[in-house]
Amino acid sequence: MADLLVPEIPLGDVQTFGVLVVDESGSMGRYGDAPPRALEGYLADLREGPDAAATAATIVTFSSEPRVRIPLCPVRATPRFVPWQPEGGTRLYGAVYDVLASLLLRRSAFANAVVAVFTDGEDNRSSEKRRLALVELATEAQHAGWTLLTFGIGIDAAAVARAMGFPDDAAHAKTIPAQAEAIAESIRCSSHITRVTAASIRPPR
Repeated sequence: MADLLVPEIPLGDVQTFGVLVVDESGSMGRYGDAPPRALEGYLADLREGPDAAATAATIVTFSSEPRVRIPLCPVRATPRFVPWQPEGGTRLYGAVYDVLASLLLRRSAFANAVVAVFTDGEDNRSSEKRRLALVELATEAQHAGWTLLTFGIGIDAAAVARAMGFPDDAAHAKTIPAQAEAIAESIRCSSHITRVTAASIRPPR
């Protein structure tokens, strides 16, 4: 099993991981530059949080294959988001599996994670075997106390969440309109949840 999220610099006193897994398949091209601008905003929000020193982030996008856009690192050291290039199919289950597997490899290094998945279409690249393996990892992540969120862009988020083994209640699975503004708002929601999580497990000063 490949480790997708190898930290490029030491994580230090990080306690919370903020993780975005974002659809970058061809259909996402209709939103222009709204998604990358929202992702830059996500990183900026985390950098400005009072618990930024104890928070790390990573952004992985996926089409036919996953691509690490922001390597796993403390939020104060995150680079700028690289150019957005929507193309290809939707390897949703495989990408989320790779991300969770990498995080679980280093779970002893942090207290919690907020993993948010954004997609505007159903998986058309992963095998059923990989989907079932993802369900197992999602169960393990929930037992570890992680927050797993699903945002369906113009599609049923609860159905997508169930297929991945993620929670499908309204607090964790949100169907949003297929609009640029809705995508930006849902990404801001993810940064807010990550900041609240970081504050709740603030290490002693």
